[in-house]
Amino acid sequence: MKPLRTLDFLLEPGQVPQVLEGLRERFSLLEEPAPPVSSTVYDTFDWRLRADGGTLEVHHHRGPAPELIWSHPGGEVQHRLELPKRNAAAPPFAWDYPEGPLRRDLEAVIEMRRLLPRLRLDRRGTTLRVLDDEAKTTVRIRLVETTVTADGDGPKDLAPRLEVAPVRGYPKPAEKVTALLRDLGCELAEGRQIDEALRAVGLRPEDHPGKLALSFDPQLPAADAARSIHLALLHILELNEDGTRRDIDSEYLHDFRVAVRRTRSALSQVKGVFAAGDVARFKTEFSWLGKVTGPTRDLDVYLLKMPAYRDQLPETVRRDLEPLERFLADRQRKAQRALARVLGGNRYRRLVADWRSFLESPTEVSGEDAPNAAAPVLGVASSRIWKIYRRILKWGHAIDDTSPAERLHEVRIEAKKLRYLMEFFRGLYPKDEVTRAIKALKRLQDNLGDFNDYEVQQGALGGFAEEMAGRDDVPAATLLAMGRLVAHLEEGQERERRDFHRRFERFAGEEDQARYRRLFRGAGRAGG
Repeated sequence: MKPLRTLDFLLEPGQVPQVLEGLRERFSLLEEPAPPVSSTVYDTFDWRLRADGGTLEVHHHRGPAPELIWSHPGGEVQHRLELPKRNAAAPPFAWDYPEGPLRRDLEAVIEMRRLLPRLRLDRRGTTLRVLDDEAKTTVRIRLVETTVTADGDGPKDLAPRLEVAPVRGYPKPAEKVTALLRDLGCELAEGRQIDEALRAVGLRPEDHPGKLALSFDPQLPAADAARSIHLALLHILELNEDGTRRDIDSEYLHDFRVAVRRTRSALSQVKGVFAAGDVARFKTEFSWLGKVTGPTRDLDVYLLKMPAYRDQLPETVRRDLEPLERFLADRQRKAQRALARVLGGNRYRRLVADWRSFLESPTEVSGEDAPNAAAPVLGVASSRIWKIYRRILKWGHAIDDTSPAERLHEVRIEAKKLRYLMEFFRGLYPKDEVTRAIKALKRLQDNLGDFNDYEVQQGALGGFAEEMAGRDDVPAATLLAMGRLVAHLEEGQERERRDFHRRFERFAGEEDQARYRRLFRGAGRAGG
């Protein structure tokens, strides 16, 4: 049986006494203080639950234990879970929840991200029950006053609300209450209270810079466009710095490193817009930053892959991988401590400060040193994209069954350059067309990336096995299980190699070639 719809009315703070008096005059009311309820709203750093349309709250109320409630936009409860301890927080990761639908649904939305407390809502109020002549409750009205608090921000009072909940079998009294409230100047609330709470504390989840969304005038000087790209990437890097340093979850470091890689790519591929000496200096520093963050990220990836590794083995030997997992976790902790020292060190702090100063305080450069600095960005971007695309076509068509793996890696690297360029400058081109081009490229990248990952994992697991072989606490069964895992990885790499030609032919098909010609060929001559 579907629950009856509750209507929320917004009140001005000074309007509360007048509205209560109007209700008392019109209806027979039984007034009771409602027990206060506090709830903490959880979401990931990049607001994945919010983007999916849901709200996850832990309600702390009078009772044996707090309750976790995951609700839909309309207020319908999707999942409910009683937590084991009073004042308990939400378990941080999806894999911390009991097996079942809640865990599966969480894994599908938040993946490996940690749930963080984003808001605290403290609700207090009064319940008014509308009684009929037989003293039966026909409508429940709750006056709710709410205070919202966010990390680093003081408490804010939200507008009072009247929640009108009809009782099944009594539709008319609820209609009369609603009509009276409208006559008293009350307005139906638009949207959820969580939306009002976010606005009150200045949080805008939709503005989270998970993806670059830049727009340029086609005639903007290319140097100015490049600075805008780099400043956006620097902002993403700085947003993820604290979470990376504190190892809140593995995605902070992932997004940090993506910002570093994109920065290096933009310095190399958006050519002739900065002085060569500046480009060389910052490329060296960002290359260093990429290298020092690599070991921790690699170990994060292997730990995240452990469930998949176990699934590739017979159930009888899956537990034999537990010593490998302990070995990786120990190394990850050591690598993380070293990374935290780097991010707190002088070289990193100096790099960030110098880079921001360079981007925000441009200096004049000669035409010889930066020939594309003043050129329209559309021409510089299109020429470079077209050149790399043509190179991928040439190299990809030359690959056959006898080509060494290095040839596929070369195409993979060029495809990454092309993807970054199209994402940097997608605002210059028709949205639907460039989106299709990026999606087609991504399908090829997935194949090439998986091929490379299988090869890298084989080498890494072989190295781990050599290191672990001399330890007394590593049984031979673990090394045998790792050997079986390497064999599965070899098979996976071979599958991706066989699939390359199919993926590449789709990417290089006439329809997609025509799309690239329309978008990029002839749009400009500079920067090639």
